[in-house]
Amino acid sequence: MARKTIDTKYVKLLQQGDSEAFEEIFRFYKDSIFYFALSFVKNRADAEEIVQDTFIQALRYINDLEKPSSFHSWIHKIAYNKSMTLYKQNSKHVQMDNDFDLENMIENKEGPENMLARSEIVSVIKSEIENMPEGLVQVAQLRYFDDFTTREIADIMDIPEGTVKTRLKKVRKIIQPKLSAKGFTPAKYFSFLFTPMVFEAFQQIISSNGISSESTSRLIGNMASVTSGLLASIAAGAAGMAGGAASASAGVSTTIETATKVAVAAVSGGAGLYGAYQIAQPLPAHIDSISYYESMTNENIEIEVALSNTESEDDIHIYLDNTELAFNLNENTLVFEATQNGDYIIQVGEEEHQFTVSNIDKTSPELATVEKQGSTLKIASSDDLAGIDYTKSYLLTSDGQKAMLNESGVVEGDYEGVVQIYLYDNVGNESVYSVDLDA
Repeated sequence: MARKTIDTKYVKLLQQGDSEAFEEIFRFYKDSIFYFALSFVKNRADAEEIVQDTFIQALRYINDLEKPSSFHSWIHKIAYNKSMTLYKQNSKHVQMDNDFDLENMIENKEGPENMLARSEIVSVIKSEIENMPEGLVQVAQLRYFDDFTTREIADIMDIPEGTVKTRLKKVRKIIQPKLSAKGFTPAKYFSFLFTPMVFEAFQQIISSNGISSESTSRLIGNMASVTSGLLASIAAGAAGMAGGAASASAGVSTTIETATKVAVAAVSGGAGLYGAYQIAQPLPAHIDSISYYESMTNENIEIEVALSNTESEDDIHIYLDNTELAFNLNENTLVFEATQNGDYIIQVGEEEHQFTVSNIDKTSPELATVEKQGSTLKIASSDDLAGIDYTKSYLLTSDGQKAMLNESGVVEGDYEGVVQIYLYDNVGNESVYSVDLDA
C-alpha cells in the first residue's frame, strides 16, 4: 500500500508563500485530520476548530520544517497536539483502551467470490473501527490509513513504541473475533492483505465523516485573514533570502546571515513549534490508557498504564484496599502487577482513576457432596470464578478405573470403597479429594 502523502512540491511552494499550494495541501489533508480529531473530541464543531488551528499552526511554522518530505508526519503531530489539548480541556474521561499478526498475510489473485468476501470483510472492519474507543482508533488510522510505522506513531503521539504495538494488538484482537463470528475463518481472511482492507475501511469512514463543502468554505473564509498575512510574510522572507543570495554572489556574505535571520524571525517568532507548546502551555500529568489481560487466569496480571507529561515517580501512587503498591516507570509507561481481584486506584498528579480487576482465580474447585444411590453417584462440586473444567475432571477407583465427570454431576457405575475425585477449573487450578463410598 502506497503511503498517502502530499507531493513535496506543494510543501516547497508553500515555503515560498504560494497560496494555491496551501489550498492544495488543505484539501488533501482536511478530511483525514478532521476524522482524526473527531475520534478524540466526538464533536464536529470542535473537530473543525482543530483542523483550522492545525493548518494555521502549520503555516505559521512551515519554514521551521527542514525536510519537506517530513511534512506528512509533521502536520499529524500538530493535529495530535491540538486534539489532545482540546480533549483535556473538555473532559478528564479516560477510555480503556492472538498474538498472531493479521498484517502478515499473502495477497492472492481475487476472483468474483473473493471480491464479495473482501467487501463483506471490509464492512465488518469498518463497523468495528467506528465503535473502537479513542486511543485505539487513532493508532489504527495512523498505521493503516496514513501508513506510519510504529516508531513514527510513537513520535507523533509522544508515547512509547511498545504502547503503540500493544494498542495495535488490541485493534486486531477486537476485529478478529468479529470476522470469525461472521463466518470468516483465518483460512478465509488470510487470503487478503489486512492493511489494504483496513485502509479501504478508513477510506469509507472518512469519506462519510469528512468536512462538508459548506464547512470547508467556512473554514477557508475563517482562516483567510490569518493565512493571507502569514503567506505574505513567508513570501517576503523567501524574497529576502533570494536577494541575500544574489548579494552573496557579488561578495557581500554578511547579507545572507542578516536576511536569513530576519526571515526566520518573521515566520517563527524566534521559537520552535514544540518548544512554544512546552513553555506557553504546560499540560498536567495525565492517564492516557490502562491495558491488561482480561480473560480469566490463575496468574498475576501485568497492568500497563500509558501516561502523558509525567516528570517524577513522586507524582504516582497505586492503591489496593488502602495498601500502596510498587510499580516500574519507563519513560511514560507505568507497569505493575495485580496479584488479586479488587478495586485498584491510580493517582497521577491531580488525576485519579479507579478500575476493577475481577478475572484472577487462584482458588481450587471445591467438592461439596458425594451421594451413592445404588449404581449411581451424585457429585456436587463448585468453582465460583472460572468454573469446573469437565474435560479434565474425573473419578479414579483404587484399581485404576477412570470415569469422567460431567455437568449433571451424575456418574453411573458400581463403585465401592475409596475413590479419588480430581477437580480442575478452567484456568488450571486443581484439587484432589479422597472419598470412602462405604462410610
